[in-house]
Amino acid sequence: FRAARLAEVPDVAANAVHFANDLISLVETLYHERKYNQAINLGEAALAERPDSSTALNYVIRALIQEERWREAEDRINEARRWLPLRDIAFLTGFLDRKRGRHRAAIESYREAERFGKTGASLFRELAFCLFMEGRLTDAAKAIREALERHGDNPYVVDLWVQIVAAQGDFDGARSALERLQAIDKPVHYLRRLSRVELAMGNHTAARAAALEAVQSDPEPPFEVLAQLAYCDIEVGLLFDAE
Repeated sequence: FRAARLAEVPDVAANAVHFANDLISLVETLYHERKYNQAINLGEAALAERPDSSTALNYVIRALIQEERWREAEDRINEARRWLPLRDIAFLTGFLDRKRGRHRAAIESYREAERFGKTGASLFRELAFCLFMEGRLTDAAKAIREALERHGDNPYVVDLWVQIVAAQGDFDGARSALERLQAIDKPVHYLRRLSRVELAMGNHTAARAAALEAVQSDPEPPFEVLAQLAYCDIEVGLLFDAE
């Protein structure tokens, strides 16, 4: 069942025996693979079978936020206030604010989630990102260290670690962090981050080479990867390619 759903073979999936937990597990997998619309659809199916699944609801709301479906996400958060723990409500509120660019409000919500007992890499990663966007690099570095201590093999955490270290001007540290990212993340995401670091160092040719390799490594490169290549093309004067 899980293989058929991931491979998008509905006829096989329809005739396969499954548990509600299989659906919930798939929602999490699809979310982390950045297939947000699929995660939403499958998450709704999971909630139809298991209405009290906080995991499925969390990922549905986060996927709605990723897709910038703000009103729907707000409505689902408000509905969830009746039964989700306060720590989850605060975290989801912070995530919504963060994705809408309201970083200060997000920081307050994440601190509130921490006070209510929320822990884990996702909280400290999100908090670190907002502090980073507010220019509070020292505080951001402290938060990302907390996340690394808990989940040093999480690609999202390590990717943000690269960004913060590079912003502090420690490019040797950034390269060290990139080595870890290369070992745990998909090539397309590692190469995009490598390109960003090379660009920050002024190595425009190397940055474009990494961005081009990132695009070529994925049959359907994400928007941010194509955008990075376009930006590098502009920087090196390849305006026709950029267009």
